[in-house]
Amino acid sequence: MDVLAAEAVIEDDYVPVPVSPPRVDESLVTEAVRLLGGARQPLIWVGSGAHGASQSIRRLAEYLQAPVAAYRTGRGVADSRHYLTLVQPQAHALWAKVDVVLAIGTNMRVPLQNWGVDEGLRVIRIDVDPESHGRMRVAPEVALTARAEDAVPTLLEHVTEAMPPRPSRRDEMTALAARWREQCAFLQPQIAYLDVIRQALGEDGIFVDELTQVGFSARVVMPVYHPRTFISTGYQGTLGYGFQTALGVKVARPGVPVISVAGDGGFMFGVQELATAVQHGINLVTIVFNNNQYGNVQHMQRELYGQRVIASDLRNPDFPRLAEAFGAAGYRAGSPDELADALRRALAADVPALVEVPCGDMPDVDRFRKLPRVRGPKA
Repeated sequence: MDVLAAEAVIEDDYVPVPVSPPRVDESLVTEAVRLLGGARQPLIWVGSGAHGASQSIRRLAEYLQAPVAAYRTGRGVADSRHYLTLVQPQAHALWAKVDVVLAIGTNMRVPLQNWGVDEGLRVIRIDVDPESHGRMRVAPEVALTARAEDAVPTLLEHVTEAMPPRPSRRDEMTALAARWREQCAFLQPQIAYLDVIRQALGEDGIFVDELTQVGFSARVVMPVYHPRTFISTGYQGTLGYGFQTALGVKVARPGVPVISVAGDGGFMFGVQELATAVQHGINLVTIVFNNNQYGNVQHMQRELYGQRVIASDLRNPDFPRLAEAFGAAGYRAGSPDELADALRRALAADVPALVEVPCGDMPDVDRFRKLPRVRGPKA
């Protein structure tokens, strides 16, 4: 309280300390160009640090015909409608033959730790944080400390000067995408619900995921069109973060549709923020997939602990009536078609809205999050 009550004089000419991003090391760019020039099967992996360089990454990928892979925080750096854009399981199908990987704004934790590495893999890293280069067991051949916004255009310029464009891999990548659609087709009703959500978001809407089967599935099956339109926890896996985070997203981008998905358990971590949404007119649309349990926890209890289920069944309120009690709009949808209708009404409402989707157990997407080692010695 003494600090809150303290007074101070602020100078009129006070200015913030200027930000000085690291300069791009041209010698390291030259070395990166050398590696990329000799690559037969290059791959670009992007994370949250790559969003500001989206257009340059697309041009670099097209010139090298290098697929661009992302999971969670990197989704949207490359448009899902582009044939070179991959989700994580598709990248796994190529990993055994990748000879040079360019990691931009990402630790690339999953492939480096789980999928395997060997002497045939060369890693180029671009990251503004110099400490990030040494976080993984695999030391990069080139560690370029710079913002992606500065480094990737420089790299693109040098690449186009040093080599001709590569022949198109469109047919190969189109076939890979077709195989992936077959492999993930069992993820129903998640895909059907996500198709409805994608349609409701339009071109520029923003999706906020959660630790629920629809959220997990979104990371590998939902198309994402633009940078910073798919909001995720990153590797922390923070149950219950989504609804509150989505309120901040809607405040930052009030002019575009923002849809948050959550399970019933995760949503109840922050249910009281419905009051905040109503009080401040934050017209977020939240979809609560309600199976009356901590579904992922209960699945693990059944599969890994001999059906010993404890403390994972939940007693929930009537979610639409609860929303209305706060002054928000409440809806219930029992199918994808009903969800489409509810979203039309919710997005047109002049108050925050909640849509409850009663559901049972859904197919587990875990098989795509725990893909096997495909190169190098066994761990």
